[in-house]
Amino acid sequence: MTVLDSASRSDGESLEGAVAQVVGRYPQIAELVFTPVAAPHPLSDAAEVFHHAAGQLLKSGTERPLAFFGYHSMNRFTRSREAVGLLLTDRAVHVKDSPAGLFGEKVPRVVPLLAGRDGPAASAAAAVASATSDFDWKSADRVITVERRPLLLQAVTDAIVVVLGRAAVSAALPTEVPRATGLLERADELGLGAVLKLPDERTRKHFAKLVKGFAIPADETVLFGVTDQTLGGSYGIVATDRALHSRDLMEAPIATPLADIVPEQVRIVEKNLLAGTTHTLPMHLTDANRAALATLVSEYAAGTLH
Repeated sequence: MTVLDSASRSDGESLEGAVAQVVGRYPQIAELVFTPVAAPHPLSDAAEVFHHAAGQLLKSGTERPLAFFGYHSMNRFTRSREAVGLLLTDRAVHVKDSPAGLFGEKVPRVVPLLAGRDGPAASAAAAVASATSDFDWKSADRVITVERRPLLLQAVTDAIVVVLGRAAVSAALPTEVPRATGLLERADELGLGAVLKLPDERTRKHFAKLVKGFAIPADETVLFGVTDQTLGGSYGIVATDRALHSRDLMEAPIATPLADIVPEQVRIVEKNLLAGTTHTLPMHLTDANRAALATLVSEYAAGTLH
């Protein structure tokens, strides 16, 4: 180990200790707060809960997990344990508000930490507000009750203030979030990773059926789709390099040329997508999914994605 590596490790462990100390000031929610620091805890498997949560919610090996605020839930379909809550690292807050359901695993949402100009407290408050804006509290209410929720959010905020207060960390953080321009990366930013289908080898047969069912011309290139399958066939939307196609159950497919979509006018109307005309969306989408999809389609129409 080099001197630089040793210093980096020491700084990381120091940050872990500082975060553990500040969240330890909330004994009322101790069973909902987990850190990598060895310390007395109401749950005997606290260390396992933390490392399991970090393994599930953190996909990047470059971030240091500092605290997990939440609990483990038993997935009723797979019978496996799943972390539900907020994972704080030295770079971001990773959010997962419910276990996997009938339509597959919910991809964790990532809220980057920012070294804002108004200081650590304001930046921390903004990060927590963003992380919890679409949080499905109904799934967590039996554990994170309404009465305990303010304490939990304050503990998260205080922990972020500690992270942002470290000069070495804050110096490496952006002051604002650069918006991704790649389709896949932007979809992940918007929390659409689990519902957006992209054409690849795994989905080749699926999109071949969609091209036929949605009457997509052979000279168009499929970019992405948000669809569902029923006994009545596939329905939803498929975007190509020239048009936005959609099909409702038992109805003929429709298409809006890309040139006819005004990006600023794309919006959700009665759970469907208004983009030049009304396009039917799958019923299983959440309101947050629909709003995010409207944003994605607006940017697709504006030509800012590649």
